[in-house]
Amino acid sequence: MQKSIIAVIIILVLATAGYWWFIRDTVPGDEGTIATSSIPLSEQEIVTVKHAYKSGKHVMVGSLMVPTPCDELSWDARVAESMPEQVSISFTIVKKEGTEVCAQALTAKQFKVEATASASSTWSATLNGTPLQLNIIEAGEGEDLEKFEVEIKG
Repeated sequence: MQKSIIAVIIILVLATAGYWWFIRDTVPGDEGTIATSSIPLSEQEIVTVKHAYKSGKHVMVGSLMVPTPCDELSWDARVAESMPEQVSISFTIVKKEGTEVCAQALTAKQFKVEATASASSTWSATLNGTPLQLNIIEAGEGEDLEKFEVEIKG
């Protein structure tokens, strides 16, 4: 009996140490830099976006899943001045104020990100500080930048 209690304590200590070791490697990026992480690309969430570029303006649209319909999705795009320019999109999920009780149902939230950068710019994204892998689909030449279809079939 005493051996099993000691074994449980050792497992809890190792799990806690592993958690803290993992957390120390995921540091949000500073202003003007791209956030990096030790999470392999194969384990990052893939987000498919539709992209168009015209006259120095990039537009990306898509959707992300949030835990409940009461959650809101916000985003911020930052352009790091380098050649080629690096555009970093930071997505954040926050709970709406006044929604203490909400059904736990995954809900797609749509987004439209605009940024001014060169055509050769590189893109990265994070969701609450965790890296996302962007699957970028180029829009057709005749598609209007302001009237994108957000739903992507596939």
